[in-house]
Amino acid sequence: MLRGMHVILLLFALSKTKAGSNLLNKVKLEQSGNLRRKRILKSFKIVEESKEKDEEELDVKSEDHLEDLWSRAVAVSEYGIGERFLGYSMSLPTRSPTKRPSEPTLSPVRSPNPTSNPTYTPTVSNVPTTEGPTADCLSGTTREEYLIGILSQITDPPLINDLATPQGKAFEWIVNGDPLDFDPCTYPTIEQRYGLAVFFYATEGASWTNNEQWLGAAGECTWFGVSCGDSEIRVQRLQLPLNSVSGTMPNEVSTLYEALRFDLFGNTIAGTLPSGLGNLTKLELLDLEENAFTGLIFSTEVLALTNLLNLRGSFNKFTGSIPVEIARLSKLEQLWFADNFITGSIPSEISDLSSLESIFGYRNTLSSTLPSAFGGFANLTQVRLYENRLEGTVPADLFRSSLLETIRLDNNELTGTIPRIIGDLGLVEDLRLFNNRFFGSIPSEIGNLLRLENLILNNNFFSGTLSDSLFQTNSTLRFIDLSNNRFISGTIPPSLFTLPFIRNIYLANCTLTGTIPQTYSTPPNLRDLFIDGNNLEGTVPEVAPGELTEFNEFLLQNNQITGTMPASVCSLRDDTIGSLEDLW
Repeated sequence: MLRGMHVILLLFALSKTKAGSNLLNKVKLEQSGNLRRKRILKSFKIVEESKEKDEEELDVKSEDHLEDLWSRAVAVSEYGIGERFLGYSMSLPTRSPTKRPSEPTLSPVRSPNPTSNPTYTPTVSNVPTTEGPTADCLSGTTREEYLIGILSQITDPPLINDLATPQGKAFEWIVNGDPLDFDPCTYPTIEQRYGLAVFFYATEGASWTNNEQWLGAAGECTWFGVSCGDSEIRVQRLQLPLNSVSGTMPNEVSTLYEALRFDLFGNTIAGTLPSGLGNLTKLELLDLEENAFTGLIFSTEVLALTNLLNLRGSFNKFTGSIPVEIARLSKLEQLWFADNFITGSIPSEISDLSSLESIFGYRNTLSSTLPSAFGGFANLTQVRLYENRLEGTVPADLFRSSLLETIRLDNNELTGTIPRIIGDLGLVEDLRLFNNRFFGSIPSEIGNLLRLENLILNNNFFSGTLSDSLFQTNSTLRFIDLSNNRFISGTIPPSLFTLPFIRNIYLANCTLTGTIPQTYSTPPNLRDLFIDGNNLEGTVPEVAPGELTEFNEFLLQNNQITGTMPASVCSLRDDTIGSLEDLW
């Protein structure tokens, strides 16, 4: 149920913005494919029946993050049964929040050290045994002394004894405020209960959106967002996305050493990642996206989590570079670190991530060239490295990743040509290479990309003519931008206006010649046509009644066009006939 609610919250957030609403409309009626978005929406009852697709202009700057949220929602549904991709559990409680627990009254004085040594010692530092102490564990000592003896192996005693710290508050609660009042001689998860209590105090748990059962009389496995394995003792999932979690992550998360999923997406947690995180060596999902973390995301502790499948750290304030030790995370399927302050090059060792499915590293300051082995991943579907400072050519191996659906390398300093083997990427839907230094002709093999929706290659140095075959076989294109490629010449291919779903065509500031094709008004959903700044001649063709009803912008200045604007075009400004706003 929580998995469904997580998706609904994401989709609700998308719907509150114009760009998000456009994006949701955009995906509602897509055909079945690897993502199967239509079925996903229906499965969560977001829509009950298909509606007409809203073909608003794709805003390549405002919708990027919304698309990532959509990918997250898709992943939750698509991989939910196995729970391997994201790990959202169906067993999490979903009841409405109850009264928030109040902090227990703290005793002002505590003996800094126990008067006698406890008889219980964990077998490994920070990793308690699964069996409880013996029944006579309190012989010769007090309950408080015994507990501080155990927990001081996890937390430095000065912190435990400082009631102003999360550790001190948690210990005081364990000793004097815990309504469970457990028997320390038999309770098997003392350290875990303490560690979660520290997490609660360190992250302002009293202010969470939902903190049901936390610091209550029941076992930790009943606390909201916490779920355990079959033993119902050890925490396997801590999932508190979109829950107003703040503060910092304490080192005592080390007590959750059996955890498989750790999800704090969409909160405001700050500070650096604690060293105790490295103790969670069974972790498969670490989702820290959309918080305020600082320091290194590729820290020693994270690189020790060799069972990770999904590392998500986008939209934080992480710094540093990608170390060669990234190869230790050889099982990674998702590597997401977008919109941070990551610098330096992508090391060649990234090729060791043979299971990689998606890499989101956009809006950082990555530099240098892409390693020659980059892209040789059998399962790679998403590459989003736009808005960096990457240079050099794109490795040919990238165009041999046959499962690719999205290639976003725009806004870099890349150069070279687009190889003809790009036509073998039959699953590509989104190809954006704009604002780079690519040159050469645009290969006609792009016409073989039968799922392609966005072809955005503007602001490069492409040359040659536009082949009619580039558009003859593609029936899915919606957005084409080839503008500001001064060396593209020849005529406008008539096949461009036979595309049934085309919405936006931008061919401005090239060196196109000839006339405007007579069929330019036939696409039923055409919204924008920018052909200004070329060497076009002749007159503007008439528009038949009922055509171009969605037409919004028509730019054709700075050409050699003669004659007057047809009345049928001007009439599109009439709200009862069309939607034309800009005519230049």
